[in-house]
Amino acid sequence: IKAENGSALQVREKKAYLEGANADLMYAKNYQGVKAYTLDCRIINIGETRICCVPVELYSELSNVMKSEDLLFSSYANGYYLYLADIKAHEEHNYEACSSPFAKGEGEKLVEMLHERIVL
Repeated sequence: IKAENGSALQVREKKAYLEGANADLMYAKNYQGVKAYTLDCRIINIGETRICCVPVELYSELSNVMKSEDLLFSSYANGYYLYLADIKAHEEHNYEACSSPFAKGEGEKLVEMLHERIVL
């Protein structure tokens, strides 16, 4: 990209993709054979405030769906399983999606499951 006089943004995007791919490779080597994760997610009610605790770094686009629910999200709670990105981040090969152990669409699935429990 530099040789083709690409912009600083293009260079940064490719660097982020490479960093994510390297992180994904290292994760794959260290967690070979792990097919599923059990995420300990909790919804805490403190007076009128509800806090949804998730053991991932949740992409804000995923939690934005529930902003009208008057709900706060706490990441890195009850463990840490790296990033949980949305479908768009996977399609754009963003660093967070590339370095995540979760497949495309899993973020939306988790948020949907949490939303079902919140509106009950």
